[in-house]
Amino acid sequence: MSLRLRGVYLGDPVILLLSATLAGLIVFLVAGKPWIALAQGTLPRSDEFKYMTGFREGELAFIAVRIVGLNIIESFLLIGVITAVAGAYIVGMGRDQGYSALSTLLNIGRRTYIRALTLYPLILYQTSIVPGLLIAMALIDINLLKYWKLLIASTLIILAVVQIQLTITMITTYILGNTYRGIIAATAILLLTTTLGLHKNLANIIGKEAIDEVLVAAAITVLVTSIILTIAYLIIESRMTTR
Repeated sequence: MSLRLRGVYLGDPVILLLSATLAGLIVFLVAGKPWIALAQGTLPRSDEFKYMTGFREGELAFIAVRIVGLNIIESFLLIGVITAVAGAYIVGMGRDQGYSALSTLLNIGRRTYIRALTLYPLILYQTSIVPGLLIAMALIDINLLKYWKLLIASTLIILAVVQIQLTITMITTYILGNTYRGIIAATAILLLTTTLGLHKNLANIIGKEAIDEVLVAAAITVLVTSIILTIAYLIIESRMTTR
């Protein structure tokens, strides 16, 4: 029964829908937006662009930071709205529905029950980024899939942004004790942090000249955000009760 309960929440239709939406948004922002800009002449001409994708280290860093990273960071709020909904839903759905005695009836431990409500959908939502990036890289240039450093760096950049947003949303929703108020408040906070230039600070962190530097900076950034998100989750989990 415990496995069945886990399976229900791993396959949570709301999280699956939000994950698919996020992945689709990433594909558009990473792949679609640059090509639209290219068509409008705001990026180098096709022959210059072809030269820049000749896979020298400098050009790879340019693609990773300027075309991939900055498009995501500049869309901090747009991704944030979806992440705010996902994070608020993950943290608030159990409270909004009211924790039942289901864990006791099924002889499931309290932590297992709460993790099925929060941790597994949280992991599922974050992992949706990977297929989104694979598709995006393929749309930009199928040859980019051969360059694992670029793919990993791009994934880490987006993951760092999403984890920052999830942390803000989870804490806000838990404090307010309501999913809908959490969504509204988290979106407002994300708008404020965007206005204050948090996305620009993140851009400076990953704005290195070589792909190896981008990769290292992105890895350190996502490690820090992962630790912060983990601490936030553990605090919330320890304070959740079943009734």
